Amino acid sequence: MKQLSSWFKWKRLLILFLALFFLFLCIYLGYSYIQIEKSKIVNGDKTEKFVLQETNINSIHEISHFQGEEAYHILLGTDKNGKQSYIFAPLDKPLAKENMVIISSDKLISNEQIEEKWESECKTCTLIGSAPAMINNKPLWEITYTDQSNRYVIEYISLEDGTVYEQLRLYRKYSEKG
Repeated sequence: MKQLSSWFKWKRLLILFLALFFLFLCIYLGYSYIQIEKSKIVNGDKTEKFVLQETNINSIHEISHFQGEEAYHILLGTDKNGKQSYIFAPLDKPLAKENMVIISSDKLISNEQIEEKWESECKTCTLIGSAPAMINNKPLWEITYTDQSNRYVIEYISLEDGTVYEQLRLYRKYSEKG
């Protein structure tokens, strides 16, 4: 009987150890994933810290990188009143408030509205991705998709009025089948 009760203690101890190890592993993997995602944007933390210190933005929700003729860090943040703004920070100029373009989301068309309009106009298209962009100091929304002819399309839509600013259609030289 004593041998059976000692077996149950070891079994409980082993199960407890495995549960703690699994919990630690989940926390570690989650933390690692977050750090890897943050490190994808070079010097993003530096831009984020500057925006939080030098502007009226209190929290940053998203940060992305856009590379056109000029490179930008594009941040979406809110101020103390809960008002959202896009912050476009050019990377080829010194990090200064006067070099940034800050636009309130109230003055722009939302990305949801742009994607809904795109989806209604292009029913057979497959969305690959979408993100904010900036070309010639004009705030844009970049939509990447494949169209009904299986072309890869990059379309820039104005966040100010919803018109198509620029569209690139790439044709395949060879079909996917070979």
